Amino acid sequence: MTPAYWRRQLRSPVRFERGLRAAVEQTSTVFVELGPRPVLCALGLDALGAAYPFVPSQRGKGDGLGELASAAAALFVHGVEWRRPHAGAAPRKVAL
Repeated sequence: MTPAYWRRQLRSPVRFERGLRAAVEQTSTVFVELGPRPVLCALGLDALGAAYPFVPSQRGKGDGLGELASAAAALFVHGVEWRRPHAGAAPRKVAL
């Protein structure tokens, strides 16, 4: 990253609503926020209203795995279904 990149990031307007509307035009019907707190979910609801659900992956409280499971359940309720999310993957243990 160069100083020019960061300067442009700081000075250029964020067109969040325009990005959401473009996603809707591309057939997005449910939005998932991947982050520690659901900040963009609230902004998305302000921009598009309740016509499109915004699902946070984390809420900043509780255990992360339980929150992810709740997010997956909410997505399922909104019609998103993963039949085999890890199809073709070869699971392996890794040291953390």
